[in-house]
Amino acid sequence: MEIVFDIGGTLHNVIGKRTMELVSFISIEDEPPDLILSFAIWQPELEDIRSLILLRTPEYEFILDETERGVKVSDEAFSDDEDDLLKELEFGDDLVKIITDHHQFDLDLRKVDKEDIEQAKTFLKRGSSEFLMGIYKILWFC
Repeated sequence: MEIVFDIGGTLHNVIGKRTMELVSFISIEDEPPDLILSFAIWQPELEDIRSLILLRTPEYEFILDETERGVKVSDEAFSDDEDDLLKELEFGDDLVKIITDHHQFDLDLRKVDKEDIEQAKTFLKRGSSEFLMGIYKILWFC
């Protein structure tokens, strides 16, 4: 069940008891050695954004222990979780669900340009062998 409500002119979605966070824009960096997908999350209470970053550096993973390899997820709100690895990803036209070792993020993409969403999906699908390799569950919604 999805409920949409308005707080201070900002729409919020609630799925079950989780609040979806509103994404202002998406950024992609596809320049070796790093593969980066960033979500700028609007924080209405601060009138500012924070970054949720998915990062993978496949070129240098061979030097890491196998348990440390994969997509690292960092959120400015949780700066202490240095080794938070991506476990599940659901990516749709209006939402993204990211599950890591320690957190779950439900992101509302309705404010993001549709072309940017398609570019992010293309980036993830094209780089699946590198970027998403080893992820337990990946769902695409078109």
